[in-house]
Amino acid sequence: MVRKRVLVVDDSVGTAESLSMIVALWGHDCRVAYNGLEALDVAREYRPEVVLLDLGLPGLDGFSMAQRFREDPQLHDTTLLAMTGYREDGDNQLARELGIERIFVKPLDLAALEAELSRSASPRPAGG
Repeated sequence: MVRKRVLVVDDSVGTAESLSMIVALWGHDCRVAYNGLEALDVAREYRPEVVLLDLGLPGLDGFSMAQRFREDPQLHDTTLLAMTGYREDGDNQLARELGIERIFVKPLDLAALEAELSRSASPRPAGG
């Protein structure tokens, strides 16, 4: 298994912390952010290979965040995996347009998430 840098973004502190611990137990390096603007700041410094992004963030929602990741030259190639507690009919289409690779519905299927993390994004050197 290749260790990846993973950023978990969820406004629920408990969800974010729990998921971060699980991802770390799978052998990845993990950081957490609790809103969109914080996530962008953390991502620019941390340079994650994968972002697990809650779509239902207050303020800057997950779709808006995905768009900002795609527009940022430092972050545009980050693998984006979305999480949501509910799914709207147009979410898959919008997600594809914004470069979100997959949407996971909460409660998360942890086996599927672990498999997706093992497949996604080739690691790149820190800072480059």
